[in-house]
Order: sequence, then structure tokens, then C-alpha cells
Amino acid sequence: MYHILTFLISILEWSALLSFPVLLFGYTFRRYRLSIVAIGALLSLLSIFVLRMVPHLHLPIVIFIQMTVLFILVRWLFRFNSLESLVVTSSGYGFYIFTQLIIVEAITAMSSYSYWDVLLSYTDVTLLIQSGTFLLVTTASYGIYRGSYQLNEFRGHIEGDLLSTKEKRVIFVSAFMMFLFICFASYVMTTSAVLNKHLFVLFIIVLLFLVLSTYYVLHSIFQAKRMMEAKKFYLDQEQQLSSIVETIQNEYSIHSNAILKLCEKESAPLIREYVEKKVAIKKLPSFSVKDESYHLFKSEDEVMYAFLINKKKLSRLLGVEFKVSATLEHVRPTSLWQIRYLSRILDEVFVALYRTGMSDLFVRLQINMTDSTLEYRISSNLELSEQDVTTLKIVDDLMYFQQNNAKVDSQIRPLECSIRFIRK
Repeated sequence: MYHILTFLISILEWSALLSFPVLLFGYTFRRYRLSIVAIGALLSLLSIFVLRMVPHLHLPIVIFIQMTVLFILVRWLFRFNSLESLVVTSSGYGFYIFTQLIIVEAITAMSSYSYWDVLLSYTDVTLLIQSGTFLLVTTASYGIYRGSYQLNEFRGHIEGDLLSTKEKRVIFVSAFMMFLFICFASYVMTTSAVLNKHLFVLFIIVLLFLVLSTYYVLHSIFQAKRMMEAKKFYLDQEQQLSSIVETIQNEYSIHSNAILKLCEKESAPLIREYVEKKVAIKKLPSFSVKDESYHLFKSEDEVMYAFLINKKKLSRLLGVEFKVSATLEHVRPTSLWQIRYLSRILDEVFVALYRTGMSDLFVRLQINMTDSTLEYRISSNLELSEQDVTTLKIVDDLMYFQQNNAKVDSQIRPLECSIRFIRK
């Protein structure tokens, strides 16, 4: 009965250990919950029935084996890349040990129990510490989930391989230092020859906290970097808008000169025909976002919201009706590079439609966000020729999406394209 209870508590411990980084970095918990329980069961079997059968193994070796197996299982069952697996493994294990060390230190400081009694004797006190650690880590995970304190920007960088070599080194060093401090703490607590154990353990607790805070610091840096890039992006948008307005002015200047030449010839019928064919004034679409999906992004993704408003204004200037619809089951901030390339595609389509001279110009953008997918669908009454495809940059932009793990489907008569990502 005791072994069964120990096994169940161990599963809960490992599940809490993995749930913390999954929620902290903004992954979809529902998608990984079965994998979390499976990993918890496997590691519990390893810890209880394998590692305990080999009592001569030192605790640092046990920790190394556990972290290595945890890394392999996370990479396999979660289908993460190596860097994601390292971050999830080190932060989850590190925070769990950090919490457990605080509880152990409190118990040994307020009672006559030694570190050996509470860590390796497998008594009721050990079960109490395990249960307490599980409850504290679970509470912290729930608080992160309810308070929306996820490090989404950091997760976006590690899963999208957007880190510089220096940033990757910082993460690798942090993970290694965490492992080193955990092993050092276990050595200090289980070795009788070490003096001032409490001071050593408190020192290691502080160091673990500092290492764990590295991920938050990187997240803050990435957020600041995103804001700077967003400002630069909008400056580029202003320049693009100015360029388009200048193009329109030049075209109207050409039309004005042509009309003046026709006036010199006093040819009213030709003037009328030219105006009707070339410079017919189109009624601008009304600017309204009340009945559309813009407001869905206003509180969840401000950059996407500002981008959509910007495109709405530009399309109205060019006489193009721009409609946005969205199905948002799970909203995450959109990557800035995705918005940048979406913007380039839409600008190309707007200008190409304007130059056709057709009436009833329209572009539709459908955005679908679920737990597991992100999809952009663009459709229009624009029909492109083979020559248009070679001169416009739409194909290059779609290829960039494809090179960054998106599934892209498109046609040119009429223009329709789908850009779909699998989300983690």
C-alpha cells in the first residue's frame, strides 16, 4: 500500500513539474496533458522501481539520469525541438527542486530532522514534503494560468528558432548551471562532512532563483525588441503608404496632362470618353469596423489590431473593399514577421486591384486561430496573369511563409491563398 501511494504521489509530482513550464511559456495545456501524465508515470517507474533498486548510486547521478530521460521524453512526446525540450526540462525540474528545497530547509530548521531523514528515509515526512511541493507548484502553475503571466514572447523565439547564437549560449549555460546547483545542493545535504549546511543550501536556493529568472529576463528583452521592431514596422508602413499616395498622384498628374492636351484640341467627346475609361471617380468604401472582427484583436493582440486598421485605411484610399472575419478559439500574439509579410501581400493586392480600373474591388481576409492551428485565408476578385506573377512579389512572400513551416495553397484566377501553421 505504501509503495502504491508513493507511486501515485510521484506521478503527481512529475505531472506538476512538467505542467509548470508548459503553462509558464504559454503552450496549450490541453494538448499536452496526456503526454504529461504518461511522462509522469514512466519517470515514477524509473525513480521508484529502478533507481531505488541500485542504492549505491549517488544522488547527483540519479538527478542526471532523471533529467536526461525527462529531456528525451519531452522531445519525443511533445515533439519539441532540442532547445524547447532543454528549456522545459531545466525550468520545470529547476523550479520543482527550488520549491522542494525551500520546504526541506523550513522543516529541518524548525525540527530535529536532518536532511538525510527528510530526503532519503522514505518516511511519512518524505511523503509530506512531496505532497507539499506538489501543491505549491500546482498553485503556482494555476496562478500563472489565471493571471496570464505566460512568457509567450520567449516561447515564440525558442520554437521559431529566432534566437541569436549569444542568446542560445545564455540558455545552455543557464540550464547547465541549474543542473550544477541542484547536484551541489544534493551533495551538500547528503554529506556529513560539510559544515554550515543550512548556509550552503540557502545560498544555492538564491542561485537557483537567479538562474530561473534568466528566462524572464530574456522574455523582457524580447518584448522590448518586439516593440522596437513594431515601431520600425509602422514607420515602414508610413513610408509605404506615402509611396502609394505618390504613385496615385503621379497617375492623376498623367491623366490631367492628357485631359489638358485634349482640351487644347477642343475635343469634348474624346475628353468625356477618356474620363469615363481612365479617371472615373470611384465612391470610396465607408470606413467602419463595428460589424467586423477587428475588435476581437483589440485586447488580445494590439499589433494585429493596428495592422488591420492600417490596411482598412489603405484599402479605402485605393477604393478597395477590405473585409476581415475571424474565428478565434485561442488567441496568441501574432509574430511580427508574419504581420510584415501579410502586409506586403495585401499591399500588392490592393495596388494591383486599383490599377485594374474595375468596379466592385474587394479583398477578404479570414483569420482562424485554434489550439493547434493558425490560418490566414486571402481571397479577392483580382485575376493575375503569368506576367503579373513574375513582376509582383506575392509569390516570393508566400514562399517565405512556406520556408518557415507554413503550408501554403494558392491560385491566381481569381486570387486565393491559404497560409496555415501548426501551433504548439
